[in-house]
Amino acid sequence: SGWLGLQLRSRLRIKTFPPLPARRRTRGPRSMALRSLLVVAGALVTRVVAQDETCDPKPPCTGPKSPHTFMAALMNPATYDVSKRPLCQGSGPTVVEVQFQVERLSDVNQKTALVSMAGLLRTWWRDPRLAFNGTSAGGCFDKVTLTGEQAQGRMWLPDIYIDNLVTKKVDSFSSSVEVKADGSVMRTEQMIMEVKTTLNLGKLPYDSHVATILLASYSQDISRLRLMPRGGTVGPGTGGIGLIADPLAQTNVMWTLFPDSLDNMQSAGSAEILFGGSWDYVTLSLPFKRKPRFMENQVYMPSLLFAAVSYVQFWVDPAQAPARAALAVIPVLIMLTLSSSVYRSLPEGSQEMWLSNHLMALTFLCSLSALQFVFLQIFSMHEAKCSAKVEGLKRIGEEAQKLLKKGDEKGTKLSDLLKRYEPVPGEQEGRMKTSAALVEDGVKESDFVYVSYVNLVCNKYDADDNGTMHVIEMQRAFKYFGIYLGKGQIATTACQFMRDNGHATPAEELNVVLTTLQFCRLLTSMGKYALRPPPKTFSGFFASSPPSKLCDFFARAFIPLFIFVQQVTLHVRLPAY
Repeated sequence: SGWLGLQLRSRLRIKTFPPLPARRRTRGPRSMALRSLLVVAGALVTRVVAQDETCDPKPPCTGPKSPHTFMAALMNPATYDVSKRPLCQGSGPTVVEVQFQVERLSDVNQKTALVSMAGLLRTWWRDPRLAFNGTSAGGCFDKVTLTGEQAQGRMWLPDIYIDNLVTKKVDSFSSSVEVKADGSVMRTEQMIMEVKTTLNLGKLPYDSHVATILLASYSQDISRLRLMPRGGTVGPGTGGIGLIADPLAQTNVMWTLFPDSLDNMQSAGSAEILFGGSWDYVTLSLPFKRKPRFMENQVYMPSLLFAAVSYVQFWVDPAQAPARAALAVIPVLIMLTLSSSVYRSLPEGSQEMWLSNHLMALTFLCSLSALQFVFLQIFSMHEAKCSAKVEGLKRIGEEAQKLLKKGDEKGTKLSDLLKRYEPVPGEQEGRMKTSAALVEDGVKESDFVYVSYVNLVCNKYDADDNGTMHVIEMQRAFKYFGIYLGKGQIATTACQFMRDNGHATPAEELNVVLTTLQFCRLLTSMGKYALRPPPKTFSGFFASSPPSKLCDFFARAFIPLFIFVQQVTLHVRLPAY
């Protein structure tokens, strides 16, 4: 076995194992046989591997073996002119495809209509001068990737620019150029750019927009370079895939990208020829829509709530002027503040906007509510003055009350009674003195001041000037004194008063007629007939309600109707904005 192992090692040139340490070496026949078997097994395995390697030998690759050797071989300035564009199929303009991949929508400046986004701008073209053998043809690789810095100035690159660009940031290490074996080139530039676009804020806060990226060649017209969306066709039209969005781009808290196609976030490109048919322009479109929850929670709903607060004032007693004033003025100020907050980030132009019209309508409504409070105060002050006149009639002396009653029993007119107590000429020329009848009856001229005033009012509303007053004339005179009653209520009250004083009344109460003296007595006694049944008709309700009450009544009915009609109209007209 020892001899066999020695022969195998010498023939197969197998490196012998190092001798074991002296303390473990054994010279017995069993250990020598085991060692020989191990050597034979190792030799057999090594031979099998060697035979397997020689069965299918891999030929060495040809051509460039690294990006550096690729640039040295194919981008040699002596053989490659970077100033000459690659020809399409040997002649004709170079066809360049473009596409933008949105990675993030950074910001939308609504005041200046600027859209900021981050993404990858890719361009494709074919340069036969850069073709090389791929792995199927014995080459070392199928594509080579260069950095933007390596490719700049070493190979032809299309001079694509963004026509509506405002600012752009591109780093050399953020761009790359990939060349395939057939000469196809893909250039990728990671950039953060800000483009000018058009925003239609008419449907705010339910507005949708389309941000555009307008691409063109800076120096190559259509005779030398044709530009089209990725996968599209040369010439005017819409097609291909001009813009795609990364799913992570949907993380914007204010805007939703591709709102109509969330599962397929891509859009076609649009090509057109401008400037006299000499230059290709490709438009890439990014649709996005506002998430309305912020505007709804911060503007729309608060405006409706404060409109409701303004409505509450119509249920507060008009006598509580401070409370009514606060409820009338504060909502107006809040509406103006909400409008200012909306326009803080919007252009202060003349564009009609849905949310602006909503706030304007509610501001107008709250202003009307404040104006209603002004008219209410005017009516209330007028009614207070009229009520003071009636209170003055109630304070006339007892003797004057007796004289009025006595005159009524004798059928004396009020004007005749007042003439009886008028001052008469005194003994001295140019002097007047108290009437003898006034002294005889034991009354004073001050007791008849309000009675004289009532007589003037009666003469004013006595249309036929016969010293009597029917129901309509009494109704007008009562309003002058701040007493508002319907015709039926006045007729019933007058008949009750007449019967209480021993006079017969007509069967048809509306035909009742009072003398001016009786009307004066009725005015002084209205407190006894204050509790009257409410009118049963709308005309009776309007006639028996003072202007201040009617002012609140119409406001309570009109404001909710106005808000309802306004909201329905705005939502119906929303698509038209």
